[in-house]
Amino acid sequence: MNSEQIRKEHLSRFPINGRIIAQQVNDYILYTYNLHLEDLTNKTKHGVAYKRQGRRGFFAKIATDAKCLILSFCINGQEEGINKQNELSEMGIAMARTPKHLETYTREAWVDLSKVSEIAVLIPYIDEAFNKRP
Repeated sequence: MNSEQIRKEHLSRFPINGRIIAQQVNDYILYTYNLHLEDLTNKTKHGVAYKRQGRRGFFAKIATDAKCLILSFCINGQEEGINKQNELSEMGIAMARTPKHLETYTREAWVDLSKVSEIAVLIPYIDEAFNKRP
């Protein structure tokens, strides 16, 4: 399978309400950042990860097992991800995470895609993760 087929397979695993937003997120990232991305399609079995060339880790991942969008803003030990998680919680679109998970992955904010009504809400967060992730 090629990269596009693998992405489509992963996105098809979402319930319909989250699938539409997941596809829009995928399309936005590929359209906006395609020239700056490494192809990670075959490196994860649990979703579609997007990594900026020359950076250490993914800045965004559409996680099919958790049915969410994971945005990574910094390195672990910094609080940027927790701050963004709190913002998303206030908006009512954050994915619930255990306290241990929040403590372990401070760089990440998780979005429940089934609670997002339009991609415009996510674009500033996607752009920030792309720019900030080391």
